[in-house]
Amino acid sequence: MNLSFDLLAIERAGVKAWPAIETAPVGGWLWRYSQGGSQRANSVSALADPAMDTERAIDEAERMYAAKGAIPRFQITDAAVPADLDQRLARRGYQINDPCTTLAVALSAGEIPGDVEIADRVTPDWFDAYAS
Repeated sequence: MNLSFDLLAIERAGVKAWPAIETAPVGGWLWRYSQGGSQRANSVSALADPAMDTERAIDEAERMYAAKGAIPRFQITDAAVPADLDQRLARRGYQINDPCTTLAVALSAGEIPGDVEIADRVTPDWFDAYAS
């Protein structure tokens, strides 16, 4: 079965679902900072055209993380813009830290497995599992 998903929409939903304490635009990218912890909430979301020279956008993100005393990180997915961002960062000495994969499955409302809980906020059990 060949299912087609809107990867960009899924990744954008992930950014909204895991918000950072501080955010700022870097062109079309979203700079995120949350004082440590989650790498997703402490990395640049590069899901749109940076709307400026890519090297300048990287420089700006690095400057912003340096001002916080934080390590600059970029969340690279198959939806990252530009498509060669990973290679550009590698030329600057960046290395892949924690690779992640976006997984998706199409379900209708009646197909949600019984052992899956859907909530609109973090539960203590979820947070304990995350923090461990």
